[in-house]
Amino acid sequence: MTTPRVDLYTPIHKALRRLLSTLADDVAGADRASADHAETIHARVTRAVDFLDEHAHHEDRHLEPRLIAADPDLAEALAATHRALHPRHVALRVRAAAFARAGDATRAALGAALRDDVLAVVEAQFLHMRQEEVEGNAALWRAFDDDALIATRAALQADIPLPRYLEWVAIMLPAWSTDECGAMLRAVRGAAPPAVADAIFAVARDVLGPTWAELSPHLAAA
Repeated sequence: MTTPRVDLYTPIHKALRRLLSTLADDVAGADRASADHAETIHARVTRAVDFLDEHAHHEDRHLEPRLIAADPDLAEALAATHRALHPRHVALRVRAAAFARAGDATRAALGAALRDDVLAVVEAQFLHMRQEEVEGNAALWRAFDDDALIATRAALQADIPLPRYLEWVAIMLPAWSTDECGAMLRAVRGAAPPAVADAIFAVARDVLGPTWAELSPHLAAA
């Protein structure tokens, strides 16, 4: 049986896909939203775009240098997509803010436009993430061993302040399988300072709810 390679893309993409799928549901009825619901949608759009922009920055800073060494043409193609998506994220922020401020006369039209723009960005992001998972992973796996990829992941995570990392944990764990959650939490317990591990475990208990009990045998596994 072949041991799976270290995957720098798919785990975080699972979280982002779940976040974006939820956002797509949130905006589905934006053309019928009340003023209060428009404010909620504005906040959710802003939160999702914050995660997307930060994720792109992490990839540009830590994964792109590896990809340049492995496959310069692919690295440029993926970086170009990041550059193309960024102004679309900016436009989503502006449109969502205008939607939240809109009066009854214009809210429906602005909500419909926001819905369409969000869905277009979600579609583009899903295609981009799939390219990274298929082509990006293949390039990295050809060029680097797992120790190098683990070091890349560690450097990326070290760049994230703990309070923000806990927010990432809160969107990652609900998107992962029990095995994936268990592996991550075992690694945290084995390597992180106690205060950091305690904070991560507290978030895990909170976001996983009843599923937390299912993790006990996985956390006990060697």
